Amino acid sequence: MNILILRKIILIKKRPKKAKGMSFKQYASFRIMQQILNDINELSRTVRITQYEYEKNKKEGNTKGNFNIVSVDEPINDEGDTLVDRLVAFSDENDAFNDRSADRKWSKIYKAIDNKFSTRVATTFYKYFGINGYKKMSGVEIAKEMNVTGAAVSLNVKTVMNFLKSNKETRDILMDLLSLYTESLICSYPASMISEVMINDDVLIMLVESTQWCNKKVFNNVMGNALESFYDDSKEFIINCLENDLNYIDENYDAHRANIIGFLENVYPTKCIRRKSDVEIISMMNELSENFKEHNIE
Repeated sequence: MNILILRKIILIKKRPKKAKGMSFKQYASFRIMQQILNDINELSRTVRITQYEYEKNKKEGNTKGNFNIVSVDEPINDEGDTLVDRLVAFSDENDAFNDRSADRKWSKIYKAIDNKFSTRVATTFYKYFGINGYKKMSGVEIAKEMNVTGAAVSLNVKTVMNFLKSNKETRDILMDLLSLYTESLICSYPASMISEVMINDDVLIMLVESTQWCNKKVFNNVMGNALESFYDDSKEFIINCLENDLNYIDENYDAHRANIIGFLENVYPTKCIRRKSDVEIISMMNELSENFKEHNIE
């Protein structure tokens, strides 16, 4: 697929307004496309080839020769693969989950989940996303099959997600999987289908949501933008929340609830924070605090 065409199509798309009714998938679609462009710009250079060269390479089976992205030579994972190695593998297998490197990483994720949770909770998570050999099922279907409520299914999925997000080892693996997955999309689908595939793929959305604060630069930019609308006293309180722990947030929550909700609404523009319980709001603020301290360690 011509990466130049993909880049041109994505660049002409306007950034969606952060409307209150916008779903997470709609918002994530834009964010993922921008990340693909960033990776292309940072890790590659563009090479033009003639139609004759393209046909010749195709006839001779030289799949590497037709990529108009030439990667840097430095390894990009522990296995020593380069970006070109990944792209060639994806062009042959056409599926991120069939790639050996991706299989190894998913196996580590499954092992971490199985060691942490009961078989029932782990199975609920696998079925909800259709991974680890399980057929994808809706929350209603899982609840009916396991004879539990829909709320119980949602709670199990959320519990596993929180574990994956809070555990540095699993979070790093998910970051690699997200990179593998987006690269496979570039190689496997025409440019006109990329956006549609992204916003309808629950596994991809899960990878994005569970790794959204792993990038220090992105995290700090979001925190800075979220604080712009606050006056000095309120801004100082939010910063204190980020610098302290769960106990500090909990002790000051009642007196500063409006400020905390306002800040979280700026950070998560597609989520309805005001409908969440106090426990959920405090938990979300604590998650940001943990990431803040992690990204600011000297």
